Amino acid sequence: MTAFIQQGYTVSIPYGDAARYDFIADKNGVLQRVQCKTATPLEDGSGFKFGVRSTRINTKATIRTPYTKADIDVFATYFDGNCYVVPVEDCGTTAKTLRMTPPKHNQQAFINYAVDYLLK
Repeated sequence: MTAFIQQGYTVSIPYGDAARYDFIADKNGVLQRVQCKTATPLEDGSGFKFGVRSTRINTKATIRTPYTKADIDVFATYFDGNCYVVPVEDCGTTAKTLRMTPPKHNQQAFINYAVDYLLK
């Protein structure tokens, strides 16, 4: 939330625990429902990934529910001193990977670079 405030957003936190988003970011009257996720570095150091679903456990099962456009507008994650904002429609149903460097095998298809998602 601090990164959003530093970029001139107004931040609002939902009351209670029923919302699927963590906060609302408002800039120039445009509201975005934001879900925060923890970034995990890739083993080869080329980027990071974050989960794009919620997980809850009850007495019978582990329930994993992907986020949709009906739930949130964007994911926000923090990695290596920067905040990244990724629209939910740019994500799949389990995890999103953002790269800092090109792949070693020069395969460019389906690559998402972190720089394209920096918070602005």
